[in-house]
Amino acid sequence: MVNYLFNDKYHCICSATGGGFSYYIDPKSYRILKWEHLHTDRPGRYVFLRDMESNDFWSINWQPIRKELDKWETHHGINYTVIKSENKKIYGEITYFVPVDVPVECWIVKIKNLSNKKRKIKAFPFAHFLDGDPSMEAVLPQIYPMYLRAHYDYKKETIFIRRVAVPGIEKERHCFFTTTAKVNGFDCVKEKFFESFGYSDTPKIAKTGKCLNTNSYGEDTIGVFEHYFELNPGQEKEFAITLGFIADNTIANKIKQFKNLKWVKENCKEGADYNSVKKTREQKDKEWEFVIKMTMIARDL
Repeated sequence: MVNYLFNDKYHCICSATGGGFSYYIDPKSYRILKWEHLHTDRPGRYVFLRDMESNDFWSINWQPIRKELDKWETHHGINYTVIKSENKKIYGEITYFVPVDVPVECWIVKIKNLSNKKRKIKAFPFAHFLDGDPSMEAVLPQIYPMYLRAHYDYKKETIFIRRVAVPGIEKERHCFFTTTAKVNGFDCVKEKFFESFGYSDTPKIAKTGKCLNTNSYGEDTIGVFEHYFELNPGQEKEFAITLGFIADNTIANKIKQFKNLKWVKENCKEGADYNSVKKTREQKDKEWEFVIKMTMIARDL
């Protein structure tokens, strides 16, 4: 089950676990995120969490670690998808959406301590970049990544991704990955973030709790931030991730704006309700829960 989040330029396919690819105008030439296989639903837009005291780690999405969680649910709406989960009294929530008039996608992330003691949690937002032509990568899987660069800009606290021009074949293009939370670390090299031969179900950095601050030069490229939160009982922290295509200088100049949580939340608007009988948010959420349960029963049948 996937959702289609889009405006007139930026398009985002988002599965029930955050998988799917993004592209700018043309899905062939301007693919931004990877999505290697429909059946595995990987890679995706993940937020890994780690309890710094118990060393337990998981993802809000369930994928790609696929650890059994205490609670998990998702629902798709018009131009947004929400994933909620709970693990050992830590609640996590991600809302994915695409603003109306900017070629970006945004994730609003919430982490809440439901226990009666203070918790120390690290969060690792993750995206896997292609920034190019997927057919070229399929034909030249070892060569195509050599034209990809990614580095962390300490001043802007943003990861910038660049596809080097291939004369006569491709033009140079740029993407970015940024956050509203304080950055304690970052990584851009997939091989450093995951365990050898483990792919995305064994994130080494989420296990160790510390990014290596790697930039990517001609390698399989990801974007990861390391965030640290101390949560008192009942306390919630909220931040936003924005990634997108830098089509011109107007987008580049807006990166500071994307780092403002208030702006991100103001642009996360649920579609209009055209039902004749208006319902409360609580009633809508209950109906979503019922629909999801019935869908899962129908699938099992």
